[in-house]
Amino acid sequence: MDSARRPWWMHTLAASFVGLHLLILYIVFRGPSDLIGLESGFENGSMVVRAVTPDTKFSRAGFRAGDRVLGIDGKVIRSVNDWRAIQANVETGKPIYWDLLRGSESFRAEIIPDGATLENRLAHRYDLYLSLALCCLLLGLLIGYQRPGDPIARIGAWFIVTASIAFGLPNGWAPPWRQLPLAAQLLLWLPQTSRYVMRRASGSVGPRDPRPQPNSSSRCRPPSCRGPSPASRHAPRGSQNRTLPGGTVRLCRGWHTRLCAWTASALPGRSRAASTRPWSASRCPA
Repeated sequence: MDSARRPWWMHTLAASFVGLHLLILYIVFRGPSDLIGLESGFENGSMVVRAVTPDTKFSRAGFRAGDRVLGIDGKVIRSVNDWRAIQANVETGKPIYWDLLRGSESFRAEIIPDGATLENRLAHRYDLYLSLALCCLLLGLLIGYQRPGDPIARIGAWFIVTASIAFGLPNGWAPPWRQLPLAAQLLLWLPQTSRYVMRRASGSVGPRDPRPQPNSSSRCRPPSCRGPSPASRHAPRGSQNRTLPGGTVRLCRGWHTRLCAWTASALPGRSRAASTRPWSASRCPA
């Protein structure tokens, strides 16, 4: 089928996903390094430091176990989503000001993020993150452009290209995003909206992102080294668990099975009868 018979919106969606992955590549290689060395959690609506790794930025800034985080850059941190908003706006060399409470004494600490290094990225398995993302992107585009008139192929292609950003964007994505022209920003919202719709449609909140979370520590590798979450021990029958950079991912059977089979059948030279991979990924609840 020639390109003239492919609908215009297919080219628009393809351009949006390709553009978002170019932004991801830029952030991975030119963005800030992940903040590591702090182990923390959330108690009673606030962030609490549980442990600090010696000889890290946090230990040198005076962080101690038991400190309560009142705010970061003037913003109150009450949940993981608040912390993710801070991570999204991290910039290389730009100080991050932490307002802490130790007992009855409050004080301010300063953390200056470094630029991304190959060692930091490999330690946090960004190689696997990029491999999965690019493979899903290329496979989805191949299916969509090979069989643009097949509704099943379209659904499968949409599912796969959306899976390429299932782990979210790297830390520090917001500043370069804001520097783009308005038209480019609106275009890049298409994949993000698609990711949100897919999460809602699958009844899942999506796999955990591969970036270090507040309870990460530099003494450990990325969260993948921690093994399955407690919830994975109660996975339904017929499912298996795997650990990826973002955390434990449940490989489920169900309607995903049929969708993956349809997707595989959309590949050139494949028949539906030959599609026998009954699995798909969804996030295990924390």
